[in-house]
Amino acid sequence: MKLTITKKVSDNTSFQLEAEGNKVHEVLSDMALFMEKDICGKCRNEGIRYEGGRAKKDNLPYVRRRCLKCKASSFLGAKNDGSYWWHEWEVYVRPEANNSPASTEQSRPAQQMQQGMNKQGLNQAPFPQEPPPLIR
Repeated sequence: MKLTITKKVSDNTSFQLEAEGNKVHEVLSDMALFMEKDICGKCRNEGIRYEGGRAKKDNLPYVRRRCLKCKASSFLGAKNDGSYWWHEWEVYVRPEANNSPASTEQSRPAQQMQQGMNKQGLNQAPFPQEPPPLIR
């Protein structure tokens, strides 16, 4: 069985995919990803741009779908054995220079301790705001 799908990706761009196999479910499972309408998995926007490239590590091809509204991306890539991998929609947030992973890791124990104290009600001062008068 042979299946051909024409996928429109913008007003003036489309591509055609073909899959062939002995069983209907094999062909449909290979093409299922491309039969659905492209909608961002984060913000539900329909403005999706396709980008392609090759992985630096092993030079295998991948396709990125990027939402034009919220900038989320979803990836589909090839593996060495001929199968493929899929990465769900995710918004990448670039770490700031002063918020590097090293500085975040160093401050994490202090943040966890403060959160634990807040949950237990221990973040309140043990004494009243003004100290009691001194007795002489």
